[in-house]
Amino acid sequence: MKYKLETNDKQKFYMAFHGEDSYFALWDLDQDLRSKIKYGEQYTEEQKEAFQLVRDNLTDIMDGHGVDFEHVS
Repeated sequence: MKYKLETNDKQKFYMAFHGEDSYFALWDLDQDLRSKIKYGEQYTEEQKEAFQLVRDNLTDIMDGHGVDFEHVS
């Protein structure tokens, strides 16, 4: 499939060109938090709860922008 992007707006071009990079940066953050919650024996339960709150907030923010890890992962 081919797509053609025509714009003179550098910011729009950057966002379109680096969208995949941004998506996978968020994916890496989500997976890092998941790993700390699930396997992070060095963390207290309070820290793990904080990691979960951040992970839930990340998911809520992404949902608000119509972004879902299920579409690509």
